[in-house]
Amino acid sequence: MTLISYDEENLEKVSKLIVENLTPDLIPKKWRKRNSITPMFGHCHTASACLQKVFGTENIKLYRALDEEDIWHWWCVDKNEKVIDLTADQYYTLGRIPPYNKGEKASMLGWSYKNRVFDLLKKVEKNLSGKHAVVIGLFQTFSLISGASRSGTAITGSLLLGYKKEEAAKYSLMLSIPTILGALIFSFRDINTLKEDINILTTFIAFLTTFIVSYLSISLFLGLVKKLGYMPFIVYRLILGIILLWLI
Repeated sequence: MTLISYDEENLEKVSKLIVENLTPDLIPKKWRKRNSITPMFGHCHTASACLQKVFGTENIKLYRALDEEDIWHWWCVDKNEKVIDLTADQYYTLGRIPPYNKGEKASMLGWSYKNRVFDLLKKVEKNLSGKHAVVIGLFQTFSLISGASRSGTAITGSLLLGYKKEEAAKYSLMLSIPTILGALIFSFRDINTLKEDINILTTFIAFLTTFIVSYLSISLFLGLVKKLGYMPFIVYRLILGIILLWLI
């Protein structure tokens, strides 16, 4: 899954996070001694595959080649044929050149190598999601302004952070879950104040109807966002706002 859109700003941000989280435990033990001298040594596959996981195979392709020491070196090539090598310093600091001229397309390795990629990905996603959560949370405070939509402000914050439009919508919807649960918990206090008995069957039917309608509405909304984007909703809000201002 591609979490954030691929552009130069996001590439720089993610690349920096990946490099900062490259630790000796992410490489085989036999390479750790050399890694202590040349910090990027042994990390090329893990770093490159992690970058591909963040931006997706449609944006990032993996390449590899045997270097002059007959050791596999891995790097990325983006959709614009740009070479992205997060661990190239292991060559340049020693006055050597990475073997780009012998590169061949490759796929992520399995077994323990795959596990290391996902361990690194978890660190990167945690860092990204933590910072993004704060920013999107701050954007949601604008919904305190009368007429401002909570989901709209959350989506706006997500888009500005580089999220794809579908992911921004999903994130906004998920953020509503704590609010709904909180309201539900507080509503339990009012049950004892009801003057009429609660009909279990009626309550169940109401719950089921709400669930079905909500599911269909969310599916329709996500489908429209994927096909049309947010422009129809923006136009609708602008027209409605102008009409309301005119009526006032």
